[in-house]
Amino acid sequence: MISTEAKETEVQSTKDHTASANLAGRQTTVPPSVRRLSRAWLLLPIAVVVAAAVFLLLPPRVQVTKLATKTVRDEAVGVGYVQAKVPVSASAKINGVIRKVYVDQGDSVKKGQVLAQLQNEDYRNQVSQAQSQLEAAQAALSSARAELLAAEARAQAGRSAVARSRAGLNLAKINYDRAKALYDSAVWSKQALDDAETAYVQAQEDLKNSEETQRSLDQDIAAANAGVEVAEKAASGAQAGVGFQHASLQYTIVTSPVNGYVVSRDLEEGDTVVPGVSIFTLAESKVIWVTTYVDEREIKGLRLGQPAQIVLRSRPQERLAGFVARVGQQADPVTEELPVDISFAKSDSAVRLQETAEVYIQKAEHARAQVLPVSTLVSEPQGASVWTVKHGRLERRPVSVGIVDKRGYAEILNGISPSDFVVTHPEAYGQMLAAKRVRTQVVPNSGTEN
Repeated sequence: MISTEAKETEVQSTKDHTASANLAGRQTTVPPSVRRLSRAWLLLPIAVVVAAAVFLLLPPRVQVTKLATKTVRDEAVGVGYVQAKVPVSASAKINGVIRKVYVDQGDSVKKGQVLAQLQNEDYRNQVSQAQSQLEAAQAALSSARAELLAAEARAQAGRSAVARSRAGLNLAKINYDRAKALYDSAVWSKQALDDAETAYVQAQEDLKNSEETQRSLDQDIAAANAGVEVAEKAASGAQAGVGFQHASLQYTIVTSPVNGYVVSRDLEEGDTVVPGVSIFTLAESKVIWVTTYVDEREIKGLRLGQPAQIVLRSRPQERLAGFVARVGQQADPVTEELPVDISFAKSDSAVRLQETAEVYIQKAEHARAQVLPVSTLVSEPQGASVWTVKHGRLERRPVSVGIVDKRGYAEILNGISPSDFVVTHPEAYGQMLAAKRVRTQVVPNSGTEN
């Protein structure tokens, strides 16, 4: 008989064997989801390799665009300063002290407008004195003219006396000749002949005295004329003195010589001035312009009268109209720039001298031009060209370029058609080869105008 302990040992051994068998069975049975995940991880390297191969074998992608329609402008751009063509100095013409000023910096002025007043009491007194001298000279002139009239009247009376004496002489001669004839005929007595002869001699003496008197009266007329001339010169000099003193008095008022505005007030009330010392510096409105400096590479085509736009540093959002007023004839060899003067189309009192300004000169304009971005062009010694994509392959095409707009557009005159796709930024794709296969990504050309 088998002992109880042996039986228990056998039973426990059987249980252990069964448990081991069950554990082994559970370890060898794998769920389906686990099996699928394992297979995916095994296929992932294969998929990566396949994708890389596909990517490497596909043609490269390039960005392309087409011709667009846009108005392009050929502009010359320069930076310069607002200047007056000729700054005008308002100054006194006489010595004096400033009593009053009526304008200040920035004020607009008109030609002839009073700007300042000098002290003028002394000049007023001098005007009064000159006026008195003129009145005295005019009185002396009147007296000289009256004396001339009197001398002429006396001379006229003397001429009448000469005429009477000459007539008396003629009568006395006739009487004498008759008396002599009668005496010779023994008709008249000797006494009658002597009386006739005496009368004749007296008539000759009377004529001689009358003529002497006439000559004296004529000399009086000459003297009176000379007196009148002296008096007239004196009166004229006195009149000039009055005019001079009036002008000196007028010079105590300083007026504007031009229409414009005050750039600076150089002296104040109470300051002493001398001729030529500036009291105000003025700028004439119609000759305020911007002297700008244009690069030598942009001066071709510059002409007088071309429209321009002026942007002042103080007003960057405004574009003031202007035009080319003067083109310099000598460039700066250091900066390689040419001075060009741009006048404002309308006067503007808010413009300040020496203010910095940018100028855009329109040399030419083409409306509805066919354009491409400048970034599409390839520049070479033989000319410009572009890369196009046709049937998925690159093709290099020479083009003729017109106006190159500073906004980044170039006018294409010929070489491509509106249906052609043109590569943008060709330098980004390295060395391109004609007929190379590529894929395209269209980039809109923002140059199109509605």
